[in-house]
Amino acid sequence: MKNDLFLLLVISALIYLPLVAKLGYAYDDWYLMYAAKVKGASVFQTIFSVDRPLRTFIMIPAYWLFGESTLWYHIASYFFRLLGAVSFLWTLRLVWNKKEQKLSTFLMALFFLIYPGFLSQPNGIDYLSHQVALALAPLSIGLSLQSLLVESK
Repeated sequence: MKNDLFLLLVISALIYLPLVAKLGYAYDDWYLMYAAKVKGASVFQTIFSVDRPLRTFIMIPAYWLFGESTLWYHIASYFFRLLGAVSFLWTLRLVWNKKEQKLSTFLMALFFLIYPGFLSQPNGIDYLSHQVALALAPLSIGLSLQSLLVESK
């Protein structure tokens, strides 16, 4: 498992990090950062109140931590992509844990890591909450499966 984690780390770093410092604002990032600069981080409550109110739990702390620096949003997105892939790999191996299934589960986690995340890489600010959700969903499923597999409750 350690080798697989290291391989996921290396492959994802080679894919996502070489140009991360050159990524800037894209699509909806502009108006989100402008609104937060003008009215403060609490503006995210207003922006997302109608259809995506839970995004404020990600965007307000992220803005407090990262401000308007796109680099930190992109690094955070990368971290959550990697966490999601590791969680997904762990979950898969809870279900399919035979030795001959190691390659299959690794490839599934690798594809989860690479696609479709690479397509939304330039949207590091607006899609940060999506990356957090994609990291926490397989973690939640894995923790649920692990709780079923524990003998002493």
